[in-house]
Amino acid sequence: EFSAVGRSKFNSQFRRAMTRQITVEFEEYYEPFQTWFKVHAYPYSDGLSVYFRDVTGRKQAEAILTQRAAQLALINDIGSKIAAVLNLDSLLNRAARLMHETFNYHHVALFLLDQDRARLMAIAGSYQSFFPPNHTQLMSQGIIGWVASHGEKIVANDVSQEPRYIT
Repeated sequence: EFSAVGRSKFNSQFRRAMTRQITVEFEEYYEPFQTWFKVHAYPYSDGLSVYFRDVTGRKQAEAILTQRAAQLALINDIGSKIAAVLNLDSLLNRAARLMHETFNYHHVALFLLDQDRARLMAIAGSYQSFFPPNHTQLMSQGIIGWVASHGEKIVANDVSQEPRYIT
């Protein structure tokens, strides 16, 4: 019935239940169904009774909670450093570095709005490798301008394919 079980945790746990004649309980992702299952396997004299329950929703919620916990820990870390850092440039660069390290982002740059709220100015992070010194751009331009003006994120695995990307 389940050919993809092969050398998976399902197979090893089912064999363990049968060999030791013990009940096993585990959670595992089943790729062909793209589903997380909580599995109970009960051995008996003629074989093995197996009960599956789809726990994909819970697993997805756990992943979101883990990400949010990391975000809150980062905010807490940055917040605790604010009192100790008197230099704003150092603080902003540290914040960008912590975001980069915590979330394993490819690129983190922080921009500030000018007084007229018309231009963004690169001030911290890895922008130096992507933008010239003292880089500014209009709020109406590019991915960064769009994100800043709309307050929404954009995930782009290849920015050159993103219609709002400008060179």
